[in-house]
Amino acid sequence: MHNKNVEEEAYWDKQKERITLFLKYNYEGVDKITFEDTYKLPTGTVGIDGYVNDDKELDFSADIDSGMNFEAGGSTSAKLADMSKKEYRVKKKTVSDILKENNSINN
Repeated sequence: MHNKNVEEEAYWDKQKERITLFLKYNYEGVDKITFEDTYKLPTGTVGIDGYVNDDKELDFSADIDSGMNFEAGGSTSAKLADMSKKEYRVKKKTVSDILKENNSINN
């Protein structure tokens, strides 16, 4: 039982790191991210809700397909959507694409 809890906590932590990277890359002025709730839907999809910059009107809900890592799915409040970087308003850059770009810069 203990190992399962440790594995599950590690999974949630990894998803929070990926969500943080996604938000800071695709949105202007994201300084702080607060995660409020993690949950599993009957479909197997998992979700993480939170908000940015200590403003609960800048909220988001990240969706993650069962057994996968967070890439870009979910929803944001209109106020947070207004903070999208101009080049990512139509299509957000996925976490995998951000990581690939960072690896090519660092190599």
